[in-house]
Amino acid sequence: MFGLPGNPVSSLVCFGLFVRPAIQKLRGLPPVGVQRIAAKVMRDHQQRGERPTYWPAKLDREGVTPLAWQGSGDLRTLTDANCLAFFPAGDRLFRAGDGVDVLVLNDAVAY
Repeated sequence: MFGLPGNPVSSLVCFGLFVRPAIQKLRGLPPVGVQRIAAKVMRDHQQRGERPTYWPAKLDREGVTPLAWQGSGDLRTLTDANCLAFFPAGDRLFRAGDGVDVLVLNDAVAY
């Protein structure tokens, strides 16, 4: 049994990071995780808070652009995203050109 958060975006992230790999392992299959890559932020982004954030974003050959997002219940923005940009906990301004980790949601992304 796995417990997931109640908000849709949080559930998606937790499923990809923890549940899917665990199910694969329980089935005796090689772990299938979310593809992680490094990318440059295309515009400034202010990270705030005591928890790391997986922020819906658009990834292309140039880099990753965080989308205007209203929080973990915002499914509308998630439908426009093809990745999640990872921003570590703490208050920090990520400037355009700074590097971040990205979790790819769509295998068809051309980067």
